[in-house]
Amino acid sequence: MPVANCGEGQGDGAALAALPAPCTNAGVFAMAAVAVRPRPFRTVRRCICFSRAFGYDRCACLIARAGLTGEIDFRNGLIDKSHSDCPQRGSLSMPTTLDLDTLRALLAIVELKSFSRAAERLGRSQSAISLQIARLEAAVGHPLLERARGRMLGPTVKGAELIAHAREMIALNERAVTAMRRPASDSPIRLGMPADFLERDFASAFGEIRSRFPKAQLSVRTDVSARLAEDVDHGRLDLAFYKRAPSNAADAAVAFEPMAWFGKALASNRSSDAVPLVAFADGCAYRGEALRSLRQAGREWSIACEARSLSALVGAVKAGLGYAALPIKLGMRKSLRHASDLVDLPQLNAVELALGVAEGCNLPFARAIGGIIAERCSLA
Repeated sequence: MPVANCGEGQGDGAALAALPAPCTNAGVFAMAAVAVRPRPFRTVRRCICFSRAFGYDRCACLIARAGLTGEIDFRNGLIDKSHSDCPQRGSLSMPTTLDLDTLRALLAIVELKSFSRAAERLGRSQSAISLQIARLEAAVGHPLLERARGRMLGPTVKGAELIAHAREMIALNERAVTAMRRPASDSPIRLGMPADFLERDFASAFGEIRSRFPKAQLSVRTDVSARLAEDVDHGRLDLAFYKRAPSNAADAAVAFEPMAWFGKALASNRSSDAVPLVAFADGCAYRGEALRSLRQAGREWSIACEARSLSALVGAVKAGLGYAALPIKLGMRKSLRHASDLVDLPQLNAVELALGVAEGCNLPFARAIGGIIAERCSLA
């Protein structure tokens, strides 16, 4: 082991004056004081500079002072921690950070008084929840839950104290996330949707959006689904709901709407007759599904009424102009009669309600807006 002998048996002043230059191998000023025997001493017995050849990436910086007694620990780089003026590895404790998901698990367990029910609510296994709580108790240094014979009785005193902090932390986190997702007051969200959305429960959806995002500005446009999907893809809309045939497309599927035929009995119901249709304009998913099913069944058809709004379409169906393919719940809500028992019409597939978000749009905020509208306006 390469060493630099800086003198032996010298006084403290002479020894310190003879200290070697910084170790060029290790890049730090490294010294150690080694006593012949582990006993109190006032003289520096030997100064040793350890190079990288010793096998350590950094040298120990140690000076023996008066009254110092101990053995050298080269791995930790110290003789007596209380006498060293140098920063020492391991002397500073790492801060303890509480995980919000674990705190949510703790709150769920206390609320439901069951590990298994809490795991079910959070979509995790019971063993995973138990491990989270065990790690949390280890981190805070206290048992948090009272247990007896496998049952959870409630929080301990320290557990109740932590629960109060946990609620504040989770609430603060939610406020921070909401603040970051809230759009600037001068940036309106261009929202596209089918016309029938306005006649569902859009009023309550719009009220909730105003309540949660008071600075949000919505610019709403209605159109057929095909054009809405195209516009959101090309950035002409920020957010759009539209209908389509079920697919594996990347856009988020919000719901599936089962379809049925609605209409009044016509003068002629022969299967060879062309089916008179009441439908929205070309590009509507309802119209597309109606034509697909008729073509597959080999039936002739004709457009008896092309409506521009849901109210116009409902009026045409009730007037007996023809049959309309609509979501079952929508037709029932509008008091339309099922036509399946009146005329031989092919079965309809469900239509998928999709949510499209333009590239570059504030995705979390757009998803939040879309979630509110989907919950209120979805028929499925």
